[in-house]
Amino acid sequence: MAHYQSAYGTMAAAAQAPRRGVIDWIGKYWFQILLVLLGLHIFLQRDISIRVNMRSLSSLESTSGERAAEGAMKVLPASLKSSARPAAFSLLDRGGSGENTRQGAAFYYLLNPKAAKKDNVARDILVQELERSRKLVERFAKVALAERAKFNLPAGIIMAQAILSSQNGASPLVSEGNNYFGQMDGKKVRHFHSAWESFREHSLTMRGNELEALQRIPLTDYKGWAKGLQELGFSAEPDYAKNLVRIVEILDLDQFDRV
Repeated sequence: MAHYQSAYGTMAAAAQAPRRGVIDWIGKYWFQILLVLLGLHIFLQRDISIRVNMRSLSSLESTSGERAAEGAMKVLPASLKSSARPAAFSLLDRGGSGENTRQGAAFYYLLNPKAAKKDNVARDILVQELERSRKLVERFAKVALAERAKFNLPAGIIMAQAILSSQNGASPLVSEGNNYFGQMDGKKVRHFHSAWESFREHSLTMRGNELEALQRIPLTDYKGWAKGLQELGFSAEPDYAKNLVRIVEILDLDQFDRV
């Protein structure tokens, strides 16, 4: 037993010698060791952060459009949620030339199905023009709903007016001055810094004294609003009310005012 204890003590003493050396070394260089560990920690955290951020960026790039569309789609009528892909645009020119003229003619046919049938307009043309209308509604749905809430105006009529006045977004007034409602300042066409400014100016006009009688019409009565706008001289177009009703109905825009 004594020999065992003596051997054990010798082995323990031998084992403690290098341990004391390590402890002494750590005690001597503890500050340098701390700096190295801190640097390693920062590096690892930075690496994790870079990988997470890159993953987030990749995810955002692939889904940001979907999220934006999803946010707008929550308030869109079911018929506007179509993912149909129209065929390439082609149309017999109805006077004039250029892309705006062709789109304007296509919009004319969309509003006048009897004329489209009479002129044997291809279905693809109407499908593509309808898709342009859907994209406009998707883009400005939240704006129209915000104007509805702030000014007590029917969002469906606001959207129909924007689509009609801008010729489904093809009007030069849109591309040159963000003017979606044909707004004038005397004999000069108004130019806006953004589409939102055009919508807001339109809302202020709609709440003006000359159109005050419209406020007695329920927001859900889009036909009443269309008729009232024409009777109060909002537009000189003879078919203004009929065209507004047509746009509201083919795009189900009245659902905006039943939410």
